[in-house]
Amino acid sequence: MTRQKNAKREYVSTEASTTSANDIKRSKTESVAAVNSGAQGCAKRPPRLSSQLPLTTQHDLLQHVQHLLEDMCQRFGMKWCPQEMQKHRWTEKRSLELQCWVKFLKKHSSCLPISVSEPQASALETLLFTKVANIRHLGVHRRALELPTILDHLVAACTFAELHQDIEVNAGLSSIVRALQNIHGDLMKQQDSMREVLQRRITQIRLQQAELEHQAELDTEQDNSRRLVEAGSKIDDLLRGGWRLEEDTTIPRGRSPFSDGSEIDAILTEAAARSSVS
Repeated sequence: MTRQKNAKREYVSTEASTTSANDIKRSKTESVAAVNSGAQGCAKRPPRLSSQLPLTTQHDLLQHVQHLLEDMCQRFGMKWCPQEMQKHRWTEKRSLELQCWVKFLKKHSSCLPISVSEPQASALETLLFTKVANIRHLGVHRRALELPTILDHLVAACTFAELHQDIEVNAGLSSIVRALQNIHGDLMKQQDSMREVLQRRITQIRLQQAELEHQAELDTEQDNSRRLVEAGSKIDDLLRGGWRLEEDTTIPRGRSPFSDGSEIDAILTEAAARSSVS
């Protein structure tokens, strides 16, 4: 009977270990599938990479454009409205500030040879003039900008130069815009490549993490199974010790200790003798 118990216990322990291992493998497969699904989801939402130029470069660029526009506006004002230029003390070099000229232009554009048609006037005032005025503001305060934002302001500067009929400044600004557009295009291609590399690395890291996590779970389950077997062995040892004691005092099968009265009398006589001796 002891052998039967041991065999049954070992079978149950083995079955439990096998079931646990199968559960771990199934959970591992599901987790790997979840990791792959998550990786695909991340691919749809690539990480955002900055296109901000070094702050010194951005400042120098915007300041260069600002000076080009301010010199252009000053030449334009001295040619078409010298009295107003004298009145505002804009006759000295770099005495005219870009945002001040924008305000002046919005107020006196009707009496200046600015090629703006009436349907465009409101849009020009709200978009073009605002962006041009912001060029100096952004350059002075040195706020970090994304490259598309800088390009947007430079395109507005080109339009502004075109309105002032300054072919030279317009050509210079247009060349800067084209160069920046090419740089931005190359940067976007490089960033797309970097995103792909990053996504592959993230996917690989997640897969490795899933492998390590489930290996740790499997090791823990196996260790737990070994400890359960050890606990069962200790219980079996206790049971085997008690069974031997029981076998020593077991009455043979088919015989009752009280099958006849003689045995009872013998027991009573022996007990009385012990009592008298004591």
